Amino acid sequence: MRNFKLKDISSVIVGFALFLLTQPYFIWGLSVQVKLCIQIVPVIFFLLHNNFSSNRKNLVLFVSLLSLLFYSVLLQRLSFHYGLFMVSFAIIPFVKYGYAHKTYTSFRIIYAIFLSVSLVVWLLFLLGVTFPYTIIEPLNPLKQYNYLAYPFMVMPNSILGLGRFFGLFDEPGVIGTISLMVLYIEKYNFKKLLNIPIFISGFFSMSLFFILGTLIFLFVKYVIFKPKYAFFVAVFLGVLYLSTKNIEIIKDMVYSRLEWDSSANTISGNNRATDDLIHYFNSIRGSKTYFFGADENTIELFSGSAGYRNAILQYGFVFCFLYIVIFFMISVSKGLDPKSRIAFLAFLVMVIYQRPGFCDAVYMFMFSQFIYSLQPKIQTLEKPYGYIR
Repeated sequence: MRNFKLKDISSVIVGFALFLLTQPYFIWGLSVQVKLCIQIVPVIFFLLHNNFSSNRKNLVLFVSLLSLLFYSVLLQRLSFHYGLFMVSFAIIPFVKYGYAHKTYTSFRIIYAIFLSVSLVVWLLFLLGVTFPYTIIEPLNPLKQYNYLAYPFMVMPNSILGLGRFFGLFDEPGVIGTISLMVLYIEKYNFKKLLNIPIFISGFFSMSLFFILGTLIFLFVKYVIFKPKYAFFVAVFLGVLYLSTKNIEIIKDMVYSRLEWDSSANTISGNNRATDDLIHYFNSIRGSKTYFFGADENTIELFSGSAGYRNAILQYGFVFCFLYIVIFFMISVSKGLDPKSRIAFLAFLVMVIYQRPGFCDAVYMFMFSQFIYSLQPKIQTLEKPYGYIR
């Protein structure tokens, strides 16, 4: 019993550490050394709860992922300490299911509670309630504006912040990405009440990724696999569109971004890269730079963009491809059936396409949890927080 309680406590600590690694505004000003100390917390506990003894085949995949991350450290010429922490993230997909599940549950609860409070503050702010605030510098030094830090909420001190929910993060897209990953793992199960504020926050972030990802989930679940619900889904989406098409903020942030841009051959909201980056990226296809990454100056030149192109410039296509292959093989080792493997691969590529998190502890943890959520016949475990839904 004592050991069980210690595991519960440590899983809460690790869950909170992972939440801090999503970089809410109150850690922006911390030193690099402190942030590295936060990163080491999940690594230590995950190492203590590895599943190598129960599945030695995982050792091969672990060594493969470890080697790939080590290669990325050499490629980026990172410092010894930072490189050591990055390489240690290779343990994340190889944690015992029970401990990983408890840690994920802690993370989801902490994330949902902070978002719930932030949503309340934001809604009161929109209604005209005044709150004290401080002006803080942006997390990304490339940004030309500061942020207004309210209790449990930040907003850019510019027109960019109007109408969108930033929560505790520097971009609404952070909420959109993390919330979508959580809801995919949860299969949009709103019987768990804390999934509701996660969904609401994703919607009000006006993240195109979140909205499209949610529509894809609805389409796959209720049109492809349950076609008898296709009519109701169509009616629901039609009513939703007709009731919101004239709301200016939704029109600008969602519907106008779904319009086709014939000059770029993509939807207008696909703004993860500048024209200069797209031109340069197309010019290096098939070259050494494309396969093994660009020099530091080139990476810095295009650091204002985000998406898979930046990942290829930073790591090279070879690294990106091998990373996806290794995680796919992890899904195979976990016993996923072919359909579930395809679902995981689609999820992995979808996230990486718009916001690459190859060497991000939270992203790697979410990828691993999505694999667990697709596993067949996982035995029911005692829920450490059964009173919280």
